[in-house]
Amino acid sequence: MEDMSKTNFSISYDGPSLKDGSMDVRDLAPALFAIGQLFDAANKEINGEKSEAKVHVVATQKGSFEISLDLFQGSIGPAIDFFSGDKINAALNLKNIILGSGGVGGVGYGLFKFIKWVRGRTPTKVQNIENEITRIDIDGDVTEIANKVWELYQNPVIRQAIEKIVSPLKKEGVQSVVMADKKNKERIEKEEYRSFEYRDLDEETLHDNTIEKTFSINALSFNPDNKWRLYDGEQTYSLVINDKEFLDKVEKGKGFAINDILVCQFRMKQTMVGSKLKSVYSVEKVISHRQTQKPTPLIPD
Repeated sequence: MEDMSKTNFSISYDGPSLKDGSMDVRDLAPALFAIGQLFDAANKEINGEKSEAKVHVVATQKGSFEISLDLFQGSIGPAIDFFSGDKINAALNLKNIILGSGGVGGVGYGLFKFIKWVRGRTPTKVQNIENEITRIDIDGDVTEIANKVWELYQNPVIRQAIEKIVSPLKKEGVQSVVMADKKNKERIEKEEYRSFEYRDLDEETLHDNTIEKTFSINALSFNPDNKWRLYDGEQTYSLVINDKEFLDKVEKGKGFAINDILVCQFRMKQTMVGSKLKSVYSVEKVISHRQTQKPTPLIPD
């Protein structure tokens, strides 16, 4: 570590379920792993394969759930010239382009703030202008960012890692995620989570609505990655359930049966990639479960 530059930042998750300073490892571990993926992929995007970035966990504290992290950045081969600065500033510059002002004279946004500004919209015009600045136009809403922020935004590995970092917001009782250092603080609220969901830049969202809907169970799965089959009285939907509390009950063996009734928050998302339409259905939360009078045991997929 002696030849690597170093800087520090923190990430905290806050909400009613975290006030005791504890957090489910199944939610925390993927998010922490994704932080390492984010900085590693961002460093390689900017500096190439002859550079490495590492993130180390330092400490935790109560109140919400906060973790202090050290970011180390250095070259594997010959020394690199990141933003024309020496190696003492290299880690700071890498962090700043993701969390801060974007790394070029404070113009525009860092990556997290830019994703919040985009709000899942598709840029209609992208223009590279002078002094390493990119101008983004979304139907007349215009901003300017550093070229390097735009490069990171287009990297699928980076975007998918960021989605995992904020994914605990999907869990009931987690209201916000904050990534901060001494100068910068980026707060993402629960209602902003969908802005951080990764999708291909060529994919256009046509509809994305969540409604309350009642289903009967046709088939369930004990594997959270597999799809359930739910019937609404007219058609059967094959979909994923994203409600972790509900899936925990299934894993712990709570009884469910064919024709049981689920009242759900049902999400319908329709997109277009090129000339192809795509519809994705999911249950974001199971509001209530009612057993039928004469349940027939289910055989899981």
